[in-house]
Amino acid sequence: MIKGFFKFIGIGVLFLTILIVIAVIWGSSKQSSVEKLTLPYIENNLNTLLSWETSEIAVLMDKSVADEIDPEQFKDTINYLSKLGEFRASESPQFINITSGATTELGAHSLITYQIPSIFENGTGVVTLSLIVREEAITVHTLRINSDVFLN
Repeated sequence: MIKGFFKFIGIGVLFLTILIVIAVIWGSSKQSSVEKLTLPYIENNLNTLLSWETSEIAVLMDKSVADEIDPEQFKDTINYLSKLGEFRASESPQFINITSGATTELGAHSLITYQIPSIFENGTGVVTLSLIVREEAITVHTLRINSDVFLN
């Protein structure tokens, strides 16, 4: 009886291990396929996103997100972020996570988040950029910047 119990536990642990391995392999393959799209997008658009030009940034934003943002509040936020000064350089984007889903606003999509250590005219900061990928079309979902410059 005890022997059967331990056999049952062993099979359960083996099954869980196999599931975890499959999930890791599936996640890493999905990450690499999406990164082939998103990394060139970031390289081509990071200067625009950090130019502090609201009209240029708005073009890159996902329509569902842009429709929810009050234009005055958006302008004030970008103006506040511009305290960093001119964007100078960045390190390579660091992959944070990916989630896939489907909503009525976005349809089937993946949401990919990167952190990008960056250098600005008035100091350094970490840019957190979330991108929406839908049928190989990429748009910006969120842009956040953490910097000690904002403490002054």
